[in-house]
Amino acid sequence: MSISCPVHEFRDLGDLLWMPPGTPLRPEDSHLCSCPSSPTRDWLEGKRGPLTLEEQEEECRTWELTAGTDVDVRIERVRMEKILQTYFKKKRRHHAKLQR
Repeated sequence: MSISCPVHEFRDLGDLLWMPPGTPLRPEDSHLCSCPSSPTRDWLEGKRGPLTLEEQEEECRTWELTAGTDVDVRIERVRMEKILQTYFKKKRRHHAKLQR
């Protein structure tokens, strides 16, 4: 979300929704990702076959570790709301400039 368009200054991301961290980006946005390779993401992108039993178990362990407590979930929710507020404020400003 922090990457802006060099021509238009603002990159309209369209509809936003939360997705799990292992979810692949759209192919046209994949160059924006600097995350290390992930067996689950590679499988979902069709770059490899199904996960091995060991990889499946590791994925489940990752989910358990990232599930967090209620406090963690509330903190993450507040963080995301702040990010979205900033984005929508920039989006309104950008569209207001276009209306002039």
